[in-house]
Amino acid sequence: MDIKGDWKKRAVSGLMVLAMALSLLPTSILAADTRSVTDNAIKNGSFEEPAFHDKNSPQWPANNVPDWDTTASDKLIEFGSTRKTGTVPHIWGNPDIPDGDQFAELNADEESTLYQYAETVGGNVYEWGLSHRGRDGVDQMAVIIGPKQNVDPAKPSKDGKDQFMRMTDWVRQHASEMGVTVYGTGCTQKITVYSKKFAKKGGFQNDIGDSAFSASPSDVYTEKWNVWIIGTSNTAWGNYGTKSPDYAEGKLAYSCRYAVPDGQAKTVFAFCSYSATGGSTCGNLIDNIHFRLYQTITAAATAGGSGFIIVPTGDKGSEYYEIGSSMRELVVADGSTITVQAVEPDNDVQFVGAYVTRQTQTGLEKEFIPAASWSWNEDDRTYTYEHPVEEPADIVLVFVKKPMVIYEANGGDQYTHGDNGTNAVSFAQQVSNDGSKT
Repeated sequence: MDIKGDWKKRAVSGLMVLAMALSLLPTSILAADTRSVTDNAIKNGSFEEPAFHDKNSPQWPANNVPDWDTTASDKLIEFGSTRKTGTVPHIWGNPDIPDGDQFAELNADEESTLYQYAETVGGNVYEWGLSHRGRDGVDQMAVIIGPKQNVDPAKPSKDGKDQFMRMTDWVRQHASEMGVTVYGTGCTQKITVYSKKFAKKGGFQNDIGDSAFSASPSDVYTEKWNVWIIGTSNTAWGNYGTKSPDYAEGKLAYSCRYAVPDGQAKTVFAFCSYSATGGSTCGNLIDNIHFRLYQTITAAATAGGSGFIIVPTGDKGSEYYEIGSSMRELVVADGSTITVQAVEPDNDVQFVGAYVTRQTQTGLEKEFIPAASWSWNEDDRTYTYEHPVEEPADIVLVFVKKPMVIYEANGGDQYTHGDNGTNAVSFAQQVSNDGSKT
């Protein structure tokens, strides 16, 4: 028997098996998307622009207000500003504006919708936060987030209703059917509404009666919207979403999260009045609006392996998420750093590294990070890698069977390698007593 020749053949076979194992990875769920993700946030969210020094209650044409627009027939947006006297007519006593020196009032001279378009990339997730206050008592408003339409929202007349105002009325009429309770103050659970596509002058395509909306999607009701109803008294500003103290403590009673559907290049963030104590021409003060970008991180491990993703959670410390053979999806704050851990198995499987696929502004970028680049902890036998969250990403921990060559005796005495009493030769890295590796 040609032991040397057979040895070489089986060594090549073992390396081929290793290469095949590395290629059998879970398929990435990311799709190439070259749009920029750098501008995905509300701009001028505290209404500090334009800055007013000569008026404490100015109304300004929407085309002079950066980033915001209105459906009001006169196209005016009303501000409250403390720069002139330190007071505003909208608030008794100390105005105590949450952020800066100015805020906006939804109901100026007429009921309308205040809105802004944010550029988005499909697959991204956002969480909103804002401050709200009543003017003459308890005021309520609707926060509506969804896809930008080919037609801008508009009112057919000064006394008419735009698409978002009609949507808000529909929610008012059907909230109980959808299992939603709208209290006088506080924030509701997230309400999902489906509509037809927008048409001109506050209308919808094939607009007949009350048929523009539905609680369920269909070939007719194709546009998906998330709606929240918020109510606050006039005694103090209320903070909601990520601005709420309950959010920081992990006790927020409702979801303030919006997931951007695949392919949605622009998202509209809209506010309109639900009710106002002072009537349709005043009320619903708003400030400190924030729309924070989160990134989708998916993770899995190949057969025989496992690990963890550790996500920082601010005051709460960190959350641990187990990684197994099934693809796991997490939503992580943009700009944070997560810790990825691979657990060294106790069997004949070894960890060799991870494939990381990032959805960057120029497309998908795939990188293999070998185990040698990870930090090794002997006590808990884990490999650790710090991953900066700057875009959606897939992380696949790669575990393979330790490569071996098996000998067949083909008659005569069985060939035995080493002192393990077997006819197997392992190509796994060996560590000698002096610490050297072979």
